[in-house]
This record gives sequence, C-alpha cells and structure tokens, in this order.
Amino acid sequence: NLTYARGTAYGAVDSPTAQRIDVAAVLFRVTGWAPDGIELVVLAVVLVTSVLLVRRLDRASPVADLLTCLAVVVCVVHQPGDVLIAVPATAVVAVLWWRHRSEPGWGTAGLAVLAVAVPFAHLYTVDSALVTLFGPRVAVTVDGLAVVFAWCASSCAAVRLSGSRLAPPIAAGGGG
Repeated sequence: NLTYARGTAYGAVDSPTAQRIDVAAVLFRVTGWAPDGIELVVLAVVLVTSVLLVRRLDRASPVADLLTCLAVVVCVVHQPGDVLIAVPATAVVAVLWWRHRSEPGWGTAGLAVLAVAVPFAHLYTVDSALVTLFGPRVAVTVDGLAVVFAWCASSCAAVRLSGSRLAPPIAAGGGG
C-alpha cells in the first residue's frame, strides 16, 4: 500500500490534493510537514495504541470494533469511502450511545459516531461550498480530520469505558 502510494501523485503523503484520510497525510495537509518514514511511525503508534485499548475493553464491545476499524483506516493510506468498513460498528455504537448517553464515557463515543459520518455527508454540494469558502486544500482535508478525530474520540471512549462496565457487548447492551 505504501509503496504504491509513494509512486502516485494522488497517493503521496505530501500531496496537498489527495483525498487521503490517514494520519500521515492529514498531518502534512494541516502542518505542511512530512518527515521521512512518517507512515511507518503512524502505523506503529496507531496500531499499538489501538491494540492496547481494545484489550482493555470487553472483546465483544462495539466500541472495540469501531476503534479497530478506525485504526485500520487512519494508519495506512485510505480514501474517505474506505470508512464503509466501520459502518456496522458505528451503527451499534450509535444505538448504545443513545441508551447510555447520560453515562460517563458515552459522550465521547457519540462524538466518534458523528465524526465518522462526515465523509458520508461531504457530498458534492458541501465540497463545492468548502472549496469556494476555504480552497481545495481545506476541502480535501475535512474528511481526514474527521476520521482521525473519530479515532481519537473512540480511543478516549475506550479509556473511559474500559474502567467501568459501561461498554456492554451487544447481547447485554441496554436491557430495559
């Protein structure tokens, strides 16, 4: 994936126009800085962090599933449409958020769900407005920022929920 991406102007980490949503490309588009080897560093940091957090959660937790899916799309070259892999987990986390929204930790999980929805809402009209108002670089950065934020929010939710029994598996989720 990285070898192919480096060989294309569209997929290169330092492309200001590529619709990449991984941390390395978002970091470049926000800061203009792309150190050598950043993709491998991001891969290691995101995967290790995610594995440690998923291990703290109940393995049947939809929050763990969402965190895993988001880790995959933010640590290696991906496009906004690749967030489709997170849709089932996002839907279940949204339902659980609704059931537990007043409980600690679930607000952050709700923010992750909203952020995952950004690439789906960022259609032609929204994109045209962003290009007109802020320019093409901002328009191609919005989805990546949202997905990276979703990973960060789901990581924070995992930390908060792992200390309690509020991250129920689907079968035990909610009763009532």
